[in-house]
Amino acid sequence: MQTKTNIVKTKPQTKKKKTLKEIKEQKTKKAIAEFKKQKETIGDQKIRKEIKNRINRVVGSMNGVRKMVEEGFPCDEVLVQLSAVLNATKGIANFILLNHLNGFVSDEIKKGNSEEAIKNVVDYFKRFE
Repeated sequence: MQTKTNIVKTKPQTKKKKTLKEIKEQKTKKAIAEFKKQKETIGDQKIRKEIKNRINRVVGSMNGVRKMVEEGFPCDEVLVQLSAVLNATKGIANFILLNHLNGFVSDEIKKGNSEEAIKNVVDYFKRFE
């Protein structure tokens, strides 16, 4: 038995020349993809311990606020404690961000990925305004 193979002829495709803007966008997209592939962790044991201790203090403070509400403390006293919890939480975020800047972002800038590293940091600042 003979099998027939159909050969489909197509016109050769000519490559469209990319503009400078398209080339830059493509490079940026590749850099973004590489940047996102990298997993960032809080690697230093000492730093993790510090963050854990700060979180435990915030959790303890929130438990205290809950108890104050259950026991009927005045609103102004509850609000003072909640303000302290918010500030402590922001302190944790700032501590993590500082370590992020000193480690991961600094390394990315040294590798030449400064544009994406800066965008990453700006996004974090926007979240914690």
